[in-house]
Amino acid sequence: DEGGLLNRIGLNCVSAEEAAEKLEDANQNCFAVSIAETNDLSITGDKAIEDIVYSYNLLKEFGIYTAIDVSCPNTCDGRTFQDSKIFSELVYSLREEGKGKPIVFKVSPDLKLKDIEKLLVISEDFADGYEAVNTLFTRHHKYAHGGLSGPILREYTIATVSFLRKVSGKTILGVGGISTGRDSYALEQAGANAFLVYTGFCYKHKENPYAGPSFAYKIIEEHFRLRKEAEKKGCM
Repeated sequence: DEGGLLNRIGLNCVSAEEAAEKLEDANQNCFAVSIAETNDLSITGDKAIEDIVYSYNLLKEFGIYTAIDVSCPNTCDGRTFQDSKIFSELVYSLREEGKGKPIVFKVSPDLKLKDIEKLLVISEDFADGYEAVNTLFTRHHKYAHGGLSGPILREYTIATVSFLRKVSGKTILGVGGISTGRDSYALEQAGANAFLVYTGFCYKHKENPYAGPSFAYKIIEEHFRLRKEAEKKGCM
């Protein structure tokens, strides 16, 4: 009823090996790479870090940037790397392998700001930016747990982006709850440098009024109209 989508547990994609093979001949300026832990209950602790690092080594030279998903709610344990000690071990392991394309870390919408700050302190000298936010961890009475996307994320995204901008000068990618140009403009005002959209683009709903083939045109037109109006008022 709120225009959101539930991504049920599971990562329905090819292996890192197959992805690397397919991406080798792709236009490298047309995509980014997102890496999450494999959805397997036997992969925890040090094995989870090894799993991420293995995928990173295969994929780090592809695309515009690499996003490391710190808290993918579609995996069995859901929140593997949000603990600062484990996150520190992950960052150390990634650093040891050497950086490929610019790297960003994707944070959870319901992580406390003080905990996000801990992650930033650990990764600030290695990360090129941060992505906010992930889908919202949800336990569904029928479909088990997964990640909820859509308008419900809007306030989480704005708050997290705003906080990130206060404590970091790195690139910030705003994602979550963007259905209109007004939403993307609000995130720009909060400090986001660029935006990612999924639900608002593909799910036609009263809360996602621009969804469909003309989405990009409509959202960009509204975004820049609002920016121009603000400039005339001397608000920028």
